[in-house]
Amino acid sequence: ELQDSLEKEEDFTKIKQCPDVKKIVQCEGVLRTIAQRSNLSQPTISILSLPELLYRLANKSQEGITLPSTNMSEVELERERFLYQAGVSCSWHEAMTDTDTCSSAMVSKWSYTVLDLCCQLYKIPLVAGKHVPASVE
Repeated sequence: ELQDSLEKEEDFTKIKQCPDVKKIVQCEGVLRTIAQRSNLSQPTISILSLPELLYRLANKSQEGITLPSTNMSEVELERERFLYQAGVSCSWHEAMTDTDTCSSAMVSKWSYTVLDLCCQLYKIPLVAGKHVPASVE
């Protein structure tokens, strides 16, 4: 879908302004710079937004299509499944604030969400403290 749109000249400007695409372009630039400065060839890596990654992981299982679109993946990531779980935030935020929005907490919650959804699809037993927060049974 993105690739098709990129091929159309008139749509390229709109897509280039999308926040996820800007971040992907930045990541590609960082990898290119590291490769050049290290005198290595640039690795062939697909850089995806988190909703796109979740969409692809979920739908590659033997269960078939479980997330019909990247929009539904985004909805799953925004559901806040692991909100207010102990041990998700960094130690400073755990001790000093009531917030659950530190960057460590956000990345942990997104990771746990992907693992919670995908481990079940691939028949991988969920392990508390690894695939979901330790406080989840």
